Amino acid sequence: MQGFKGKNTLENTEIIKSLIQLCDVESQVDIELRRVALKILRRTIENENKDMTTPAAEWDSEDWEKYEYQVVERQEMMAEMDFAKLICRIISNDEDIGIKEEAILAAIALLIGGNHNSQMKFCTYMMEDTENLFVLKLKQNIDLCFDLIRRIERKKNSLN
Repeated sequence: MQGFKGKNTLENTEIIKSLIQLCDVESQVDIELRRVALKILRRTIENENKDMTTPAAEWDSEDWEKYEYQVVERQEMMAEMDFAKLICRIISNDEDIGIKEEAILAAIALLIGGNHNSQMKFCTYMMEDTENLFVLKLKQNIDLCFDLIRRIERKKNSLN
């Protein structure tokens, strides 16, 4: 960024680090602002794919293979800034379903294509999580989703 003619400028990495701090579970910032900041962080990866405007969770392989190099480069940058740790902390500790959903989308963006460095960052967090809080909370969220699907299906079936 070259605003202010080289004086008092912010680097992209400084902005991203600030957003990561703002999103953390210990932040005193309003939950909705934290969710939006997390979405901005997710979009820094997804915006490398110039052909798609949807979340990476909705991409097929051919939707982003043309931009694979750029996506992987951005994933690497985000992984080195502990984006995976932030995602894990949100899933483990936040009660708000909206920010947890955004964290899941962010995890998909960080992991799409099987990024090894990102996988290792998640693995490291899980290995250090002696109480297995991350995995337990992830399982709880999956169970809640399946329960919701079952209720919707039952309701649909009862209407037929």
